[in-house]
Amino acid sequence: MKTQLLLAASVLALNGCASSSDLHSGYYTLDLERTELCYSGQNRCLNLELIIPSYNEMRIAQAYEIPTSPKGWDVRDLVTLMLAPPKKQYEAKQIDDFRYLIPRTYASNTVWRYLWQEQFELYESNGRFKKL
Repeated sequence: MKTQLLLAASVLALNGCASSSDLHSGYYTLDLERTELCYSGQNRCLNLELIIPSYNEMRIAQAYEIPTSPKGWDVRDLVTLMLAPPKKQYEAKQIDDFRYLIPRTYASNTVWRYLWQEQFELYESNGRFKKL
């Protein structure tokens, strides 16, 4: 996989088409220092603390094919899940001391989708969507 990515990056660079957004367009950036999940290549980030508390933990657990539990998650639980997914659904790649590239998969897209939903409902919906 690493070899294929390096080869693809080399080909793009030789063609003069490579940019940082092209190279990482299939990834999320997990920033542990800022506790954010960012849509790589774009300036869209979501705070991982949106998982505390979240009624979407069950949906994320299902996407990662793990049993759901009544225990609420914290940021550490979510980070652990994303960096070491069960059944090796993908491989996270460390890019510096506090940042990792997380491939866009069904499971990681589910995390993004529900963090975005939490962000929208809490801060952007102007009360149009009230949790029951």
